[in-house]
Amino acid sequence: MAITDVVILYEDAVEEAKADKGKVRRSGQRVLLAKTDTKNPSFTDVAESTATWPGLGNQKIPQINDEFMFGAYKLYVASRRFSWFKGTERGVQIDVRYEGVDEEANQEDQPGEEPSTWKRISISSSQVTVPANESRDEEGINPKPITNSAGDPVDGLEEETAIAVMKYTNSYAPDPNLPGFYDWLNTVNQTPFLGAAKNTLRMTGFTADFDDATQLWSVTVELTYNPKQWRIGYYDAGFNELVSGERVVIKDKAGNPVSSPVPLDNTGQAKPVGQDPDLLYVYPYEQKNFANLLADLRI
Repeated sequence: MAITDVVILYEDAVEEAKADKGKVRRSGQRVLLAKTDTKNPSFTDVAESTATWPGLGNQKIPQINDEFMFGAYKLYVASRRFSWFKGTERGVQIDVRYEGVDEEANQEDQPGEEPSTWKRISISSSQVTVPANESRDEEGINPKPITNSAGDPVDGLEEETAIAVMKYTNSYAPDPNLPGFYDWLNTVNQTPFLGAAKNTLRMTGFTADFDDATQLWSVTVELTYNPKQWRIGYYDAGFNELVSGERVVIKDKAGNPVSSPVPLDNTGQAKPVGQDPDLLYVYPYEQKNFANLLADLRI
């Protein structure tokens, strides 16, 4: 068995708990996925691996007592749990738990000290059903409009597609720009952002909770990734065409108005018989520079 890659499956989670004598005990958790080239890989081989991996910042799989920095806090690997990953027979899930040495945290002795800023990003995916208007050949390439054997557009078909939802959370936001959240809601990225191409990310939600005890906000922004872009496709076909700038009814060879939509050529004129219709797109969402998102929202 050989390990082919190790990546972070779920990002860091940190917990603080009150201990004795005004101290705070801190613990953290990270979940990794080790990918292998065999089915049902050996946990022992994974546990004993000392190779380094780009997905871990060129570090090895954490070992017991390894030191790790969660923000400003120094924690140590306290336990590791190995299990087969449900998504693949060739993967091993590694649940790593960290614990920190108790530190003095008597807030009465430290007036005016602000809490640490905890920020985290989580990503999940799901399947949704959307209208289908393009098909591909058996090799999965060369997209073309969906038509019947006579070249007429076919509507009403649906397809399953995967979307990814990314959530950014700031648990200690002192002064978020709350009106700005409504301005950003339902906007899409006008330039590539976090590896996502233009017009594939849309701000689909947010939450903002105020803690009266700390006078701070916990704010989460939700961005949804659509690999096919946030746009609506439709066929360039109809019963009329433009002739000398005027709309006229398209007629068949017998001189009667056509009974089904005829493909147009993007200039409003009917295509020759047998040619496929083109797909046109509408872009219903306002585009914004997502590089300014967090700064504008003050989170």
